[in-house]
Amino acid sequence: MADGKIAFTPLFLGANPQTVPEGRYAGWRILQHEADRAFSLMGALSPAQMKEAVIADAVDNAVFAGKGRQDRAGKPRGIAASALDPVQRQLLIAVIDEYLGDASDEAAARQRAAIAKDGPDTLHFAWWGPTGDPRARYMFRVEGPSIIIDYVREGSPDGGFNHVHSIARDPANDYGAGWLAQHYTEAHQD
Repeated sequence: MADGKIAFTPLFLGANPQTVPEGRYAGWRILQHEADRAFSLMGALSPAQMKEAVIADAVDNAVFAGKGRQDRAGKPRGIAASALDPVQRQLLIAVIDEYLGDASDEAAARQRAAIAKDGPDTLHFAWWGPTGDPRARYMFRVEGPSIIIDYVREGSPDGGFNHVHSIARDPANDYGAGWLAQHYTEAHQD
């Protein structure tokens, strides 16, 4: 929070187990809407688009862009939103909106405005791992100048992949660096 502005990034979400195996809540799937949105987009891609979106058949552990790894995102990978048709582009926006729904109305509106200002063609969608098995280990990323979303299924003690990590960051104000710089410029002049 700075000057009355609240950001919702950085946001870290995780669940272990992702799918509750037993008890009263058996079968509940935590953070499933985020994955479902990404699978919907994947299912709408043509074979040629799928080749652009899928980076590798397996998840690369070094790719996840969490805290301390701000520089890991690098050049956007995957399929550019400009290569998507209008329906596919709406599916991409639905992935972003699933995360923005976790923010306050004000913070979500500010983030949406920043993404809109960047332009939808600056967004990219990338996938690592199998594309047809939601229980497998996979990762997806949505990336643009004002948003990075990573979602990865991790190994679980049962030998499967029932553990998930997800982040949302704003590279334009990563970990509040932009607001902090503005504060120093405005409030700490000699």
